[in-house]
Amino acid sequence: MKTWELFAGLAVLAACAVAKDGEVDVFLPISEKKVIMIKNFRDADVNHNERVTLDEFMAQRILWAERKGVPADREKIEKIFIKKDTDRNGELTPTEYRLR
Repeated sequence: MKTWELFAGLAVLAACAVAKDGEVDVFLPISEKKVIMIKNFRDADVNHNERVTLDEFMAQRILWAERKGVPADREKIEKIFIKKDTDRNGELTPTEYRLR
């Protein structure tokens, strides 16, 4: 299990961060905002490959716009994706997804 999967599965503000010899020895606080961002990443990653493509990102953002009752600006969504995709491979990692 990946660390971000563990964090995303928790509905608390603290999570196990380091395990040594199978036993938890450190707890680190995790902000509610980060928990939400991880959940959003998992929701966008529809094929569960730990990467979000432009199509997945676009679909998520269009859905959010529809829920708010506002038109989705596809051009703006694509620009946001390109800005987040720091390694320019056409996919967002959990770390890239969280970038502003």
